[in-house]
Order: sequence, then C-alpha cells, then structure tokens
Amino acid sequence: MDNESRASLLQTIDWVKGEWVDHDDDFDYASAARQTQWPTSWFIAGKNDRVLGHPSDVRDMIAECGFKQVKYTLLSKAQGNLFDYDHAGMLTNKQAEQDHFVAIKQWYLAL
Repeated sequence: MDNESRASLLQTIDWVKGEWVDHDDDFDYASAARQTQWPTSWFIAGKNDRVLGHPSDVRDMIAECGFKQVKYTLLSKAQGNLFDYDHAGMLTNKQAEQDHFVAIKQWYLAL
C-alpha cells in the first residue's frame, strides 16, 4: 500500500474520477469491463476505509463494471463483525481469521 510508484498513484486518481483509459497504451478499461462476463464475485469493504476502498467506491465499481452474480459485504460491528474495519485492517487484523475469513473461505469452497 505504501510502495506505489508516482505513475501508479496518478493513474489511480484518474480512475477514481472515472477516467478508465490507461495512460501508457490507451486501453479503455471501462469499455472492456462492461463487455466482460464476470465470474461470481464477492466484494468486501471496511466501514472505516476512508480512501482506497471506500464502501461507496466499491459499490460504484460493481455497478460500473456490470457484475451480475455479485455479493457485497460491509465489514462493520453493525453487520455482526468484530470491528469496523479499515482498508488494511480487514486483511491484517489478528482476529480477521476468526471473523470474516471464515465466511470467505466457506463461500469460496462452495463455488
């Protein structure tokens, strides 16, 4: 999360603004995403993720890409989780393995 290049950060800023065309090769990611037959997917956001995976951005991405078979989960105490997770915490919190990782593993194995 902290070792991204300047070029990567600049492209991320553009992509967040909705400009999904690559700076280097002009590939139109938005068009390609809309035409893709996405597999069954599960998007997970942390309630306290303020920037990199903000819950509203995650929901917007699901809509913009045209996912059909999709599940969305907001990791929060209100939803029964142990914490109101932030961006890194949903992966690195010591209790994540006993919290949402269990459901993720079950979902994946059931595919």
